[in-house]
Amino acid sequence: RGNVKDDLGRKEEALVDYDEAIRLDPNYAHAYYNRGNVKDDLGRKEEALVDYEEAIRLDPSYANAYYNLACFQATTGQLALMETKLALAITLDPGFRLLALDDPDFRDVLTTPEFRRAIGNP
Repeated sequence: RGNVKDDLGRKEEALVDYDEAIRLDPNYAHAYYNRGNVKDDLGRKEEALVDYEEAIRLDPSYANAYYNLACFQATTGQLALMETKLALAITLDPGFRLLALDDPDFRDVLTTPEFRRAIGNP
C-alpha cells in the first residue's frame, strides 16, 4: 500500500503505511528503504539516511540503499564516504555504474578521483 500511495503522491499516507510495515516486521529492509525514499522526497534527508542505513544493516546486499547513501554523500561533499558506498552499490549491481554517470546527484563530482575510482575508471 505504501508504494501505491507514494506513486500517487500521497507521501504522508505512504509514511504511515511504511511505519506500520516496520511495526509488523522490524526486520523488513525494503520497508526501511521505501520509507527512506519518501522521507528524502519530503526533504527529510537526515531521517532518510537513518532508514537507508537500517536497510543495509538488515540486508548488507541492498545495492539500492548503498546507492542512495552515495547520492546524499556526493551532494554534501562527503567524497570518501561516497566512494565507498557507490563502489559497493556497483559491486552488488553493476547497472549502477551507468546510472551514476547520468545522475544529477553526482554532477558536481564526476571528475573527482573518488568518483572515478568508485565507478572503476581511475
